[in-house]
Amino acid sequence: MGVVDVSLMETQMHQGAERELAALKQRHLADGITTECIVRIGNPYHEIVVAAKEMNMDLIILSTHGRTGLKYVFMGSTAEHVVRYAPCPVLVVREHEHEFVSTKPVA
Repeated sequence: MGVVDVSLMETQMHQGAERELAALKQRHLADGITTECIVRIGNPYHEIVVAAKEMNMDLIILSTHGRTGLKYVFMGSTAEHVVRYAPCPVLVVREHEHEFVSTKPVA
């Protein structure tokens, strides 16, 4: 069995995450919207809450899978923890929810 360089693997994962965020930002955000992409390593809800405090955020927007039952018990809810501990308002949207803006022409 070979030796695994954990620091190299973390670096590659970090760089991959930054590339993915940049691609999402480019594909889905309108011109003129200011964003900052940050990749942090750690417990997701904790890192979101700490970043919100450090950056004095006005609002956190995140999606949820909407798990219930045993899936919720075993996997927990990042969204629930963020809502509970965030220093600012949190907008939680369901991952596969209805569109907020209609793309149909007005009659």
